[in-house]
Amino acid sequence: MTTKLVRFEDGKIVLPDDFRDWASSGEQLVAIFEDDTIIIKRIRKPPLTEIARQVPEEPEMPLQEIAAEVHKYREEKRGAGRS
Repeated sequence: MTTKLVRFEDGKIVLPDDFRDWASSGEQLVAIFEDDTIIIKRIRKPPLTEIARQVPEEPEMPLQEIAAEVHKYREEKRGAGRS
């Protein structure tokens, strides 16, 4: 962890140059205030591949189960047409 001295001028916090190099222009940051401490963190959006890895894989539906669902749907559709 690096500690740097900052200034407070005209209601704004003036950050050191190397901090501006650390955070890109327009990048979203979050400021956490706790007592006399301020923590500034970057908000990083994880890559889509990382999000996809977190989604549990569902086992594939067996062909027999698919056929049964299709058959059930067709029967319901035929029954609805008769009323």
